[in-house]
Amino acid sequence: MEVNMTTTQLGPSYYQAACFYAKRGNQERANALCDEGIQTLLEVNVTDGIEALFFEKAIIQDDPQKQFELLKQADYYAKQNKNLPLKALIREKLTSN
Repeated sequence: MEVNMTTTQLGPSYYQAACFYAKRGNQERANALCDEGIQTLLEVNVTDGIEALFFEKAIIQDDPQKQFELLKQADYYAKQNKNLPLKALIREKLTSN
C-alpha cells in the first residue's frame, strides 16, 4: 500500500520522527532526520514546519556555535511562517546562551 503524503505533512512528519529518536537518546538519527526533512522541504519549496526542524536540530547540538546558528535559522523561518509560540521559545533560548 502506497502512502500518499501531501507536502504540508512533510515537515511535521520529519519533526515527529526526529523528536522520537532524540527522546530515546539517538541524537545521530534525530539529526539526520532533521537534515533530511529540511532538505526535502527546501526541494519542494515548502517552508511550513521547517522552523521546527531547525529548532529540534539546534536543541540536540553539543556545539554552542552550531546551536546558535541553527536557532537563528529557526527564528528566520518561524518569523516567515508566523509561528509566534516557537518564535518566543527561540528568543528565550537565544537570550539564555
